[in-house]
Amino acid sequence: MNTDTTPNRSEFIPILILLLSFALLLFVLLVSSPSPTPRITIRNVNQVREILRFDSGEKGYPPRQLALSPDAKQLLVTTGYRNEFWQLSHQTEQIMDLKQSGGYSPAVFFREGKATTAFIDWRHNLNFQEMSSGTTLQRFDGLNGGADWSLSSDGEWLASTRDQLTLNLTNIETGEQRLSIRLPDGYHFRRTNATLSADGKVLATSLIHGEVLSFDLFLWDAMTGALIKNLGNFSNEDGFPSGLAFSHDGTRLAVGGVIQRNQRLISYFQLWDIPSGSVLAAWTGGTTSVTIDQIAFTSDDQHLMVEGSGQVWLWDVDEFIQTGTPLVYLKGNGSTQLYGAAALNPDGRLMANGTPNGGIAVYAVNSGQLLTTLKGHKGRITDLAFSDDGRLLVSSSSDRTVRLWSVGGYNTYLPPIRTTSPNTLPTLAVTPTTPG
Repeated sequence: MNTDTTPNRSEFIPILILLLSFALLLFVLLVSSPSPTPRITIRNVNQVREILRFDSGEKGYPPRQLALSPDAKQLLVTTGYRNEFWQLSHQTEQIMDLKQSGGYSPAVFFREGKATTAFIDWRHNLNFQEMSSGTTLQRFDGLNGGADWSLSSDGEWLASTRDQLTLNLTNIETGEQRLSIRLPDGYHFRRTNATLSADGKVLATSLIHGEVLSFDLFLWDAMTGALIKNLGNFSNEDGFPSGLAFSHDGTRLAVGGVIQRNQRLISYFQLWDIPSGSVLAAWTGGTTSVTIDQIAFTSDDQHLMVEGSGQVWLWDVDEFIQTGTPLVYLKGNGSTQLYGAAALNPDGRLMANGTPNGGIAVYAVNSGQLLTTLKGHKGRITDLAFSDDGRLLVSSSSDRTVRLWSVGGYNTYLPPIRTTSPNTLPTLAVTPTTPG
């Protein structure tokens, strides 16, 4: 009789299969588990690195304004006389040369993800054109000055005036005129400063009263054109506003400009409470006039950034109301040592601005602390923009380069390459048009 009790190998097969199945299931769960959403964290901001550089503009005409597509795969750059449309993933560009047609481009932007440029033609008409196709969306005759018009933040609506007595709000794609506002007696436009609230329901403008430098701030219903409120005078002194911005919740209006004291112009800022129509805070400073290039609230409306004429301010809004003291005040020395452009990242935690020596300073918004300075450019920073997801920062400079930076150390979908001789697509022809 066979007394061997050694287990048969076939008895282990089911156990082995079970163990392998369990290991496979565990592997699948680990691989398929969603990774946490990337966030910009202050502690690793020193890992910001340059991932892409290319030459832009031409001799005597450096890039002056940027626009990054929502997916951060396309980039618009303008020198004013030359527009460049870059496909970043494969390093190609499309050029619109405006010098040959006597034109000038004051703005480039993405509208519903489409690369769009505004340009003034040789007949002093304002044109909007899609860069990818060369299709002209709309042409507005006689709007040749920046003081005559302004765009909504989403690039959909144009606020414009031709006769300084009527303000029109028009869709730049369809040409639909939503409203036409006839100004009250005694008022006219010297500069529109027309600004839409985040929800598009309220329009703020500055109107000059009489012939002196006395401006009142008006709020209009952007759907009907009805007057909502005259907030009152900008400063109760001779001066003029040059920039307006709504808070995201629509309850406050920030206004920046200059006033005249002792026969000189100095910087002046106000923060208005819209429901009550009262000034919450005001700040006066500087020894020279400042043209405000941008005013922006952080996404939570807790901080306020102002930039213009080589100076940058960052306020905690509550502190601004209580003491008027800014968290950050950057002021250049003379006419050459100036601070450049500034930008807030989408979640409002970081502010980037150009330094006088071509660096890019990155600040923590909550504290005003300088976190790091990005080095690479050899000239003054002319514009900055964050991607919508906050992971990329793009910069342009008077050194005629554009650089992309990976913010917070996150990997990106762009390869770490550099190019000085990109492939060039055919140049878009801009032909002078005859008004219809």
